[in-house]
Amino acid sequence: MALAAHRSFRRFRAELAQRSPPIPWKGPCFRVAAEEWSRSHDLFSGAGAARTGGRWNRPGLRAAYAALDPELALQEWLAQVRRAGLRAEQCLPTVLAWGEVELESVLDLTGPGAERIGVQRDELVTVDWEAENRASRECLPQAIGRAARLAGYEALLVPSAATLGANLVIFPDRLRARSRVRAHGLKGLRTKDGPAAGP
Repeated sequence: MALAAHRSFRRFRAELAQRSPPIPWKGPCFRVAAEEWSRSHDLFSGAGAARTGGRWNRPGLRAAYAALDPELALQEWLAQVRRAGLRAEQCLPTVLAWGEVELESVLDLTGPGAERIGVQRDELVTVDWEAENRASRECLPQAIGRAARLAGYEALLVPSAATLGANLVIFPDRLRARSRVRAHGLKGLRTKDGPAAGP
């Protein structure tokens, strides 16, 4: 999908290089996935978001979305299901999985980091990114994510649009040599393609 660049993209790219030093981040993070995508090698590939786009990545760019606690991961999943016009029971069973993450270069947008580039939390969580993309426009958070990825950040720490809390958006193709994302997905899951791989 061809999207017109957000009008502030160039400014974000310049300001991220000058005013937003990266931080390291280490800890667990959580994802809810359909059974067919809950194998360890799928969990943090970013392939699904590359196909459809997401709040922080335009279509074509890989990004893996995870929550910092399991309750938030479930709330994010429910919000996604409802945005699609579905009921939760239509999408079950599903899998709550997790990953161990150790990153060197993360952009924190949960507080002053956002203010340094001239945006407020409400601007990040209230924009209807799907409507913007349908109108062939890159939304504000997508522009920030693209600028951060080009500036060498491995991930974003961002406020949740579903509720209070924070999410981690990882750019799998930007991980540095000493960074790690170890996924803990289902083992031995039978799928139409055969047994799933373990971690």
